[in-house]
Amino acid sequence: MISTPHSIIARFFYLAIIFGTCCFSGKAEDLARGHIVRLWPIERVGGETNRLKEEYRERRPGVRQLCGVKDPNLTLYPAQSPEPTPAVIYSPGGGYGILGIPDDATIQAWNDLGITLIVLKYTIPKRYDAAFQDIQRAVRLVRHHAAQWNIDPDRIGLFGNSAGGHLSARLMNNYDQPAYHPIDAIDKHSCEPSFAILQCSAYFNGIPLNKDKNAKLDPTYFHLNNQVAPTFLTYAKDDPHYPGGTNYTNAMKKAGYPIHFEVYDTGGHGMKECDWFAQASQWLKDNQFISVAPKANPTPLASKVEPYEGPEYEKAFNNPKDNPELPNVLLIGDSISIGYTVPVRKRLKGKADVFRCPTNARMSTYGLKQLDNWIGDRDWDVIHFNWGLWDICYRHPESKVQGNRDKINGALTTTPEDYQKTMAKIIAKLLTNDATLIWCETTPVPAHEAGRKLGDEIIYNQIVAKLIQGKAIHTNHLHAHALTALPAIMIKEGDVHFTPEGYDHLADQVARAIEQQLDKLEFNPL
Repeated sequence: MISTPHSIIARFFYLAIIFGTCCFSGKAEDLARGHIVRLWPIERVGGETNRLKEEYRERRPGVRQLCGVKDPNLTLYPAQSPEPTPAVIYSPGGGYGILGIPDDATIQAWNDLGITLIVLKYTIPKRYDAAFQDIQRAVRLVRHHAAQWNIDPDRIGLFGNSAGGHLSARLMNNYDQPAYHPIDAIDKHSCEPSFAILQCSAYFNGIPLNKDKNAKLDPTYFHLNNQVAPTFLTYAKDDPHYPGGTNYTNAMKKAGYPIHFEVYDTGGHGMKECDWFAQASQWLKDNQFISVAPKANPTPLASKVEPYEGPEYEKAFNNPKDNPELPNVLLIGDSISIGYTVPVRKRLKGKADVFRCPTNARMSTYGLKQLDNWIGDRDWDVIHFNWGLWDICYRHPESKVQGNRDKINGALTTTPEDYQKTMAKIIAKLLTNDATLIWCETTPVPAHEAGRKLGDEIIYNQIVAKLIQGKAIHTNHLHAHALTALPAIMIKEGDVHFTPEGYDHLADQVARAIEQQLDKLEFNPL
């Protein structure tokens, strides 16, 4: 069951079948609320006798409970927006034996966030692998119809509670595992989710519920061999499934994957009286899966200039004359670091000489080749370094977008596996230097960026976070700092760069992180 600010526990109710076909054309605003789309060709579900066939049983007098789904389907509840919206595919709970269907207030709560909610009625009862096929097909189907349904294909997430949480988490770990033979053009699309919200998920320790609180994760489903997208996981401590969720959280963190674990003292399985939905909503905003309202009086677009062109860009490379009375700071990074170099110098004037590498540091492989040259023979007191935005960029030679960016048809610059290997080598090199080291998180990727996928920067930041764990390297949490002022400080929609005011905002955090380490140094001028 699901609880929201509007409806603490979702009631089960019979959802009338409005449409009986998966054929569709038209825009999202033309969709009737509650439009049903079938997942599979009719032959695959046993023919016409099973078209949208559902079985119900009396839970109590006058209340029926859905206990059989022969023809799995999606029910669409579109959010009204002139721009493509994020979508959440909701897999209800019920122990894989029944399905709890959300009520109107619950659906509206998701729509109020600007999210198109899509309810998945997956195969039941007790058809675990069939249900997994259904959720793979569901993600592909939504991605296939994204343009028609006014959905952003890079913001298709999952929501699941109880058994539905188990099913959703299984897909998060096994999106690359073919669960069925491809049927049509729909199956050419990826079924990898962009994010997941899991509420009181069941069976992390196995099906049926393993009563051993120290049981390990079920390796059949939760091996964490693939990159797992950002996840919000929540429980009440008095839920018997809570230990499994704790194990999953610890395994995710150990693997370096982004997970937020929200825990309440009481609420049981179903999380009665737990305001988890508000916390999940904030998490979606913090990670830019849903829009954040701009600050009042944002900088007018007419005042915005390209930060990687013009006099301010050139000033960044005008390194200071070496003052032996001041500590030396080296900034290494891409165009974002170029943008904040000058304001950081101003903030640290009289406290340190702030240099930067003589070019855009680009991707990590380029940085590894140039690192020795950039460090040179100078004695550095602090080295503040960053890579990531170039690494997560998809490019295609035929793309007409600046930098040949194309996240649909392009190739990824650096895979997560290669990024981990390259950054490990960079970190090993830097640790041979006597300087105090500060890793700077990669700044946020906005929605609609042509060559980068929303949330990838979080995954790559987590890779470095795992690499530096236990090492003498500090972290500048610039990603979170940038989020506090987005989107007003971005230069334009879909651009990773910032306005001059935005770079001032970033410089506040960068200068603060450097100054904290300078204060700890015992600097002895020559």
